[in-house]
Amino acid sequence: MPSELMELALGGFRVAVQRFGAQVESRSGAGVHAVRTVDGEAAYLKVTSAELGAEALAGARRELRFYRDLAPRAPVRTPRLLNCLDTDEGVAML
Repeated sequence: MPSELMELALGGFRVAVQRFGAQVESRSGAGVHAVRTVDGEAAYLKVTSAELGAEALAGARRELRFYRDLAPRAPVRTPRLLNCLDTDEGVAML
């Protein structure tokens, strides 16, 4: 059963998990899921729950700042941030 944050991200981002229960490995403990947008575009949804602790949540927020603020100007190719959610329950990035 998806967490409340996962459900919020799936609905808010209007994406569907490709293979429910299949998750990509994440060293941080975050859930990384292959999804499809309503337009059929393949993407990854990374969900870091506050339940993972303050350190994991701080790391997710640093990563989100990178994708929002630095990635567009970075001299290296990075995945495009399609959408994001930052709440008390955690951080979700598409």
